[in-house]
Amino acid sequence: MKSMKKLVTLLLSLVMLCALAMPAMADVTTLYSITINGAKDHKYTAYQVLRGVYFHGDGNNHTDANKEYLSDVQWGDDVNDATILTALQESTIIGADFAGKTKAEEVAYVLQGYANKSEKLDEFARIVGKNLKAGVAGKSSGVVGEDKKATISDLTAGYYFVKD
Repeated sequence: MKSMKKLVTLLLSLVMLCALAMPAMADVTTLYSITINGAKDHKYTAYQVLRGVYFHGDGNNHTDANKEYLSDVQWGDDVNDATILTALQESTIIGADFAGKTKAEEVAYVLQGYANKSEKLDEFARIVGKNLKAGVAGKSSGVVGEDKKATISDLTAGYYFVKD
């Protein structure tokens, strides 16, 4: 009887271990692309501002099944994280939004609240542009085809600053 209890306990432990591992099964190998529609005849370069693991909500673990998330957020490889946070906090336009923030994940959370084509998002982009690491080339694309699209490919999950 004791052997049976030990076997059942071991099996239940393995099941629990497998169940706990499931939420961590996010896709970290997929590469993404950015497409700029209506592009001009210019070169476009993407710089990684924040990186993380892409996760599509599934309705479990406090996630909305219709939303996409970036988890495990860290500073991207192309920005100077030593100066960008200070520059964000010193901005007269968005500084209050970043007051007390110390982590890349907190910056991403603030950005989620910014509307597209807003003054705050423009200010964020201006600050990022001034805080790119020296010598970083980014990933580039020119305009391809008559449809005037520029596609920057082979990007890992993250937030990108695209410079024209």
